[in-house]
Amino acid sequence: MAIVDFHCNGDSNIVARDILRDSGFSAPEVYLDPALMEQFSLLIKEKTDKTLCRLPFCHTIEAESMGGLVNYSCDNFGLRMKDPIFDTIDHIRPMNFGLERLQGTLYACHSLASQGENVLFQVSGPMTILTGIIKNDILFRLLRKDTENLLARLERLSEDLLELMKMAQDNGAAFISYADPMGGVDILGPKYCQLITECFTYPLLKKAQEILDIDVVLCPKTAFALLGCDLAEIKKVALPYEMTYQQALVNMKGKLGLVGHTCINYDKIISDMELNTIKLK
Repeated sequence: MAIVDFHCNGDSNIVARDILRDSGFSAPEVYLDPALMEQFSLLIKEKTDKTLCRLPFCHTIEAESMGGLVNYSCDNFGLRMKDPIFDTIDHIRPMNFGLERLQGTLYACHSLASQGENVLFQVSGPMTILTGIIKNDILFRLLRKDTENLLARLERLSEDLLELMKMAQDNGAAFISYADPMGGVDILGPKYCQLITECFTYPLLKKAQEILDIDVVLCPKTAFALLGCDLAEIKKVALPYEMTYQQALVNMKGKLGLVGHTCINYDKIISDMELNTIKLK
């Protein structure tokens, strides 16, 4: 079965940027101060008429914890990484879980959860992280010509991401979301998308299901890759009535395991009253 691409219909990074402009909050403070993170997450939820509070507001926090430099100016692209700083994979570091912004984000997660909010804690995949800290031509050359070395280095990253997921759960997250926009078939092509899916994504999610007691919400690009590699199958779950995707997640919280096939930004009513959960083989 071929890997089918999913065309994104939203960018939470851009949404956060647009709301920030008119909110009275400022960057970088809203990305660094736990109290402001909490308030801004609630504001995004209100302004977008959504059900979940989302943290962090970008896909840069893992790369920053590995030594990458973040552009906090929040310009037309929203918060993003500066130019990659490493020219060899040998310089890549483990994640620093003591990073002030990471700790602040976990604190904000705990605070929101203690108020009864359902927090979706966003975790990025390997290609999205690595393109923020290592020069892309070097990274893609490694993927093509030194695959075993790259995959060996990714084993530690997998352990770190599992630890991050567990920390988010321990701080009250109701859901983990997992997305790797730079690892989609549209960027890597079928061969290398399959490689990352089989050698990283699948074992990562298998282990996540073993250590987590909360549901994991997949970006459809990841879900379609798992299905296309014949590593998963769809299991439909009936909903009690028509509702939005985020409302459905909260309604079925704790009963889904892995769920994907729909973008977390999808805001229309699920008229057939079914969720497509992802069952790993």
